[in-house]
Amino acid sequence: MQRSKAGLVAFICLLFGFALFGAAATFELENGNTFYGEVSKLDEDGLVIRMEDVGGFSERIELVYLSQETLQWLAQTPKYKPFVSPFIEMPEEDLKQPPPIVPRPVDRLPRATQESSFLSAFASPIGVLFLLALYLGNLLAAYETAIYRGRSVPLVCGLAVIAPVATPIIFLSLPAAEGSYAAPSWEEAEE
Repeated sequence: MQRSKAGLVAFICLLFGFALFGAAATFELENGNTFYGEVSKLDEDGLVIRMEDVGGFSERIELVYLSQETLQWLAQTPKYKPFVSPFIEMPEEDLKQPPPIVPRPVDRLPRATQESSFLSAFASPIGVLFLLALYLGNLLAAYETAIYRGRSVPLVCGLAVIAPVATPIIFLSLPAAEGSYAAPSWEEAEE
């Protein structure tokens, strides 16, 4: 008697195991097609069904094409739940509404109240850097002019500090001193 009860319990457990993990079932797709068989393989790539009525296996079916009833039935099995749960549609009442986005006020820089002028551009750091570059370029032009015309470098550069643009122009207009690059040699003068 005890043997028959143990055998009956084992048989019921075996049937329950087949019903839960490998029993044949009907798999319905969204377009109305159905497959009868058992799950052969289910992963993130899709579902393959071992079809009992035809024999053989179905092609891989993407999980997005399965009906909601089939997805919910597959989600009851713990090993399939992670794969099918993203495709199960939640009822509207279960979805929580996100809190509304409330923008915070931001601090803004104050706008200039006075009119700007051309000279105000030189009051910024970039304007000062631009003026400094022009001034250094003027001193370099005065230095090169003094060497080219054979004049005294301290004299030309000193005057360029006082009269920035005019000094190199004036010294370029003056005749060259003897022995400078710009002075004509005796051979050129004889010709």
